[in-house]
Amino acid sequence: MAFSVVRQLLEQPVLSASAGERRRLLAGPARAGAGALGLAAGDSPASEFAAVHGLYWLCANLAERRPLLLTVDDLHWVDGPSLSWLAYLGPRCVESAMLVVLTVREGDPRERVNSAAAAADDPSVHRMGLSALSVASVAALVRAELGPTASAGFCSACWELAGGNPLYVRELLAAARNEGLSGADDTVTALRALASSAVGASVLGRLARLGPDMVSLAQALAVLGSQTEVAVAAELAGLEPAAAELTADRLAAAQILAPIRPLDFFHPLIGEAVYADQALGARRLAHRRAAAILDRAGVADRVAAHLLATGPTSDPWVVQRLSAAADTAWERGAAEVAASYLRRALAEPATPAERPALLRRLGVAEWAAGDPAAIGHLEEALNEARDATAIAAAAGPLANAYIISDQADIAVPVLQRAVARVRPTDPRRALRLDGAAALAGLMDDRTAAAAFRTVDRLHASLSDFADPPGRVLIVIAHAAMRRAWPPDEAEQLVERALAREPYPPRANASASIIVTLLGLEAFGTLQRLCDDMLSAARRRSAVQELIGVASFSAWALYRRGELADAEAQARWALERASGIWAIDALAHLVETLVERDALDDAAAELRRMTPPLTSHTVVVTGYLMARGQLLMAQGKCQGSAAGLPGLW
Repeated sequence: MAFSVVRQLLEQPVLSASAGERRRLLAGPARAGAGALGLAAGDSPASEFAAVHGLYWLCANLAERRPLLLTVDDLHWVDGPSLSWLAYLGPRCVESAMLVVLTVREGDPRERVNSAAAAADDPSVHRMGLSALSVASVAALVRAELGPTASAGFCSACWELAGGNPLYVRELLAAARNEGLSGADDTVTALRALASSAVGASVLGRLARLGPDMVSLAQALAVLGSQTEVAVAAELAGLEPAAAELTADRLAAAQILAPIRPLDFFHPLIGEAVYADQALGARRLAHRRAAAILDRAGVADRVAAHLLATGPTSDPWVVQRLSAAADTAWERGAAEVAASYLRRALAEPATPAERPALLRRLGVAEWAAGDPAAIGHLEEALNEARDATAIAAAAGPLANAYIISDQADIAVPVLQRAVARVRPTDPRRALRLDGAAALAGLMDDRTAAAAFRTVDRLHASLSDFADPPGRVLIVIAHAAMRRAWPPDEAEQLVERALAREPYPPRANASASIIVTLLGLEAFGTLQRLCDDMLSAARRRSAVQELIGVASFSAWALYRRGELADAEAQARWALERASGIWAIDALAHLVETLVERDALDDAAAELRRMTPPLTSHTVVVTGYLMARGQLLMAQGKCQGSAAGLPGLW
């Protein structure tokens, strides 16, 4: 379940707060954190980064009026999104009255990458390694369990056999008690005989001897996971709820379960042993029944988590539930989780009619999560799409992925083929795609000439349309700016595009509008657009949009001479950007540093990136210009000309 550990920590403080206090806690970016937890008062985060950033601010707001202590035991069992949050939160605790205490077992058997533990190298983190129990400590445990007459030799043998591991000591003592060992010296041999199987097999052996109802309830809990209500585990185990309550008490007395409600194992390793002891087919069937039981409670993400562990059966219900859970995960900023649900839905398999939308959503989620499989799935979605809406919906994100990956020469044909497929049934949608193809083409020197010809065609036919699509208006305005046409027409086209819904426009369209306004030096309109885009992106915690706006805003601030603010915006964007936007942000940072006479800093920033000289994207022009400015400022005029290949 996405952010399940965070939910256990933060949901209750938010829900139990008064209305006024809740408004304070959820102010600003914290609303996205509440959205990640599925709280009604929150906003859906645009990405996992937006979710963890919002959750950080929720903690900061909690710590504002009194110190906050967060404790997480068994970090190695924490879900992936919660780990991302802990890794982000840890180094920032020093900024608030906040303390985070984590425990983690060394040698994680699932070989998961523990990002939160890796963050422990931060100087603000204090690491404390717990040593094994001493002989005296083990002796205290032995005598508490078997009686005060347990001999020193028996206690020493327990310490030796368990290696001082507290869990192993407890399992060894539980096995000794079940075998009737008194703890006297003459029982040490018997203790050694059962030690090898005491921890894993001992749990299973003790469980089997307790009876079939005990086994069924423990197996059900192992499938359902911790914090399961008795009635739910009882239904999966085939027991009456009242009988299950008493069965759980007996399992707690045998130290199989913890003496708590909702149900949990005495230790996670016990649950893992019980789970692993079930045959694979039995586990898959149990997960399918568990999903059906939990579905009645409307817990979409828990249902989906169980369906991930089942095998394909061509069940439409499975596809529907996984699709719904993917929507929920996406709204909470957990793109990787959403992608996992969509992959499983496709494997069920989905019907041919369902596949294009599922593939498109999978590709978009993978792209947001940085998964290289994204483009392949978007291509599949486009190839399998049959109606105009599905074709356009798949072509847009696929082309955008190619553009950001510095492959605009591939993006343009993608959009052009979509235009040809859509035009016979939906001419207006085809026209919008035509404008998008021209915009993509203007981004790359290999496709720019043809894109300008497309713009000329669109411009010539503009009067034929009473209400042309916004993309057409934008690309004509952008081309007019680049050709240095009289600015009035271009600015009027931009204003017409900005008057459309939605406002502010989507990020990929806004980028061209911002560049156009910068070229026209229409700083009033530009400032209004940037402010509105920043406000909208912050409300949604849409980090990728914030990065793009910050980079362009840095450029605008530089052009207006506001160098300190320009540097701050460019640095913020560069720290978070990837693809062509990293090149763009670096260019704006370097030119700002040169203008501030911080030449050494500018040179150091340039050295951080491998020169993108093989790239064909238009943003490389800005990079080369910034590099040339630096060389000229350093008095290397000849070198500056060499640093601008193709521009002289």
